[in-house]
Amino acid sequence: MEAAPNNRNALANLAEDVVLEILHRLPAYSLLCCKCVCRSWNHLISNNHMVLPQTVAGFFYDGEKGEQNFTSDIDECPDLSFFPFPINKVVVLDCYNDLILCLCIEAARSCYVICNPATKNLWVLPPSIHVVVQARLGFDPTASSHFHVIEFVEEEDVECLGVEIYSSQTVAWIYQESKWGQDINDVIRSRSASVFLNGCVDIMGYSLILVVDMEGKTWRKIPRPHGTLPFIHQA
Repeated sequence: MEAAPNNRNALANLAEDVVLEILHRLPAYSLLCCKCVCRSWNHLISNNHMVLPQTVAGFFYDGEKGEQNFTSDIDECPDLSFFPFPINKVVVLDCYNDLILCLCIEAARSCYVICNPATKNLWVLPPSIHVVVQARLGFDPTASSHFHVIEFVEEEDVECLGVEIYSSQTVAWIYQESKWGQDINDVIRSRSASVFLNGCVDIMGYSLILVVDMEGKTWRKIPRPHGTLPFIHQA
């Protein structure tokens, strides 16, 4: 009987330029994961920045208290000096697919700002109706060039009343009443990690994943298996 081919050896025998051509076609997050495959791939990716321009400089991630932190392979942080606001008044709330959602705090008012540090593009959002300053970002460049911001509307000692949803396509906020029901405030108030997938924002709590689409028509509560890892936001 003919022995089954050793796929690992076949992969290792690929010419370096062939491997580079394959890796060059990967999105940035997958490319970073490939650095963990083996030492040779780590060396190949780390030493071919011109050939692999998508190599990730670092990641934003959620801290233990819900704060946004940034870690970098090259000891650099995103340059936000192009902001028309004092940098000490800028708070990073969320980031996804190269866009960063910030809250700019001023004496007169606060506002949400979306920026792309690589291109220096910046969008100052109009004030939302409720101005809750608890928001997440939704953006999938493979599906659309437009982004969304979702803001949770709460009252003290009351379950989440609903959400404000901003669309860069309509340049406006809409309000939708919550259909999540009871026992969800711990997910929202804990600054749990979130991900934008198939037109919906998924917010991951300890025991629940809350899902809402960007028109406020789809609402789901999904039990979360314990021990799953939090999402990492790519910068």
